[in-house]
Amino acid sequence: MLNLLMSVEDKKYKEVVFDKPDMVVFREGDQGDGAYCILEGKVKVVASLEGGGESKGILLGQQEKGEIFGEMALIDGMPRSATIVTLSPCKFAFISKADVKALFQAPNDETYQLMGLSCLSIFRSILSVDKVYSDLKKNITVATSIQ
Repeated sequence: MLNLLMSVEDKKYKEVVFDKPDMVVFREGDQGDGAYCILEGKVKVVASLEGGGESKGILLGQQEKGEIFGEMALIDGMPRSATIVTLSPCKFAFISKADVKALFQAPNDETYQLMGLSCLSIFRSILSVDKVYSDLKKNITVATSIQ
């Protein structure tokens, strides 16, 4: 993704910097306005528990340099499905939904690479959430059988 963004002639992305850990990039429920590629650093992906407030959530995974998050905002226009929190100082390349739409007005190799990388990222997210769900289901089954 990084190479793809760097090859776009008029730099459709904006660099965004978070200079310390534990900073919220966006929250679950925020309006999705674009996707982020991690240029430096590492983040965690957290889904809130119903009624848990800010302090409780399920860790869905971690992402680091070269990975993308927030890509569903480029597709569905729905609110963010998880909260992203920095684990270290981070630098991101942010590409807005409007800029991606403009890229698709005159498709080229980079446009199709962006589409492919977004699909791959979504697939990885599904696998990660599936693993979390399976582990959670096992723990509920074990806890129920002990009682």
